[in-house]
Amino acid sequence: MAGAIQFQLPNTTYLLCSWHISNKFSEKLLTYYAKEEFKGDFNNCIYHSLIEEIFEDRWKALMLKYKLEDNTWLQGLYKLKHKWIDAYTRNIFFAGQKTTSRSEGMNAFFDAYVGSCTELKEFVEGAQKALERQFMNEKEEDYNTCHKIRCMRLNTVLEQHAASIYTKEMFKKFQEQLVEAAKMFEHSGMPCRHIIAVLTKRCVAELPEHFVKRRWTRDANRVDGVLPYHMPGDDASSHDLTPT
Repeated sequence: MAGAIQFQLPNTTYLLCSWHISNKFSEKLLTYYAKEEFKGDFNNCIYHSLIEEIFEDRWKALMLKYKLEDNTWLQGLYKLKHKWIDAYTRNIFFAGQKTTSRSEGMNAFFDAYVGSCTELKEFVEGAQKALERQFMNEKEEDYNTCHKIRCMRLNTVLEQHAASIYTKEMFKKFQEQLVEAAKMFEHSGMPCRHIIAVLTKRCVAELPEHFVKRRWTRDANRVDGVLPYHMPGDDASSHDLTPT
């Protein structure tokens, strides 16, 4: 399949199904994956490396720490990293699809009309009924998109514009992100994922001062540099710097 795609559609980028790959971890890495420490390190490397450099550093550290340099299955996956690791695929548009679930869902849809024992005549008729149902569902969704009024959550100009261009389902997803982005900092004082993503992309080394709420800092209780009460170890020189 990969060879055919490369030959017939040379400008197409294709991925491997991350769900099928992850399902093999517990089987192929049985002696390691049963340990919580390894699972944490492994998942952190695979799923939480934002950029390629971080992934490469974590992968090398993982191989050395658990002596996996000679694991042929892992090394095979590493050679295919551009086809399933987020750090390498995050900038490629795939409409949010990282697995084969969409095509499998379509298979399940047709299963209601045809089966492995269906004869040719019944197959054609069943397939036609399936397509007609799909067409009618799509027409209904198009009608709802064009004629039904959207419920606004923040009622900003940006939200109104999104309502005018997106389909009903995509607008719901947009609203979720809009609300998260708009209320996270104001509500809890924590910069949302979108702010953090922009800062990371721009290689900002320190949080801008206006994004830091004093009440969440180490010096929140200090008045003119002095704590209102004193506990052993309050001096900056005696702070325990052990990661927590």
